Amino acid sequence: MNVSEKYMGLVLAGGQSTRMGRDKSLLNYHGQPQRDYVRHLLLPYCDDVFIAVKNKSSEDPAWFMADDPSLGDIGPMAGLLTAFHRYPQHAWIIAGCDYPLIHPRTFSTLINAVTSASQAVAFTNPETHRAEPLLTVYLPSVLPVLEARYANGRFSLQELLGEVAVVNLEAEDNRWLQSIDTPEQAEKLIKSLS
Repeated sequence: MNVSEKYMGLVLAGGQSTRMGRDKSLLNYHGQPQRDYVRHLLLPYCDDVFIAVKNKSSEDPAWFMADDPSLGDIGPMAGLLTAFHRYPQHAWIIAGCDYPLIHPRTFSTLINAVTSASQAVAFTNPETHRAEPLLTVYLPSVLPVLEARYANGRFSLQELLGEVAVVNLEAEDNRWLQSIDTPEQAEKLIKSLS
């Protein structure tokens, strides 16, 4: 582990939630909106944790971070670029709201795998055999690659992970990586958790 790293957390909550039909970040699996649940899981590991949203209203708390509108509608990359532009010296632990079964060990596992040579640490999805870009630690050294990809109109964080030095991990529990994207999946999980 690179103990000198400073970590910030970013809960990605600015998505369209098209398949879900409603805002996934507001779903209640654990007695509170999912975005708040994930933020509280991240807090012990980070100097601060923000919730990334497309637009911020005046009623939103200080820990909401609106995507920089000049970046355009480019998905999760907007949240990550906005975060790095605000705090470029920090590593960012990114967590999407799609993963309701993450656990505190999810984040300690990622952090403990950081090395001085890594630009990112990610879990490998056992079904797709690809890195999970929305449950990843991004180190400051990834920023030039991120900015170059943005400048070239290449907005996929998953493809970014194929171009940088990534530590790929197997999850201790594959349920951490279970993405819930439809109302039927959400309803089934809520019933199983109650």
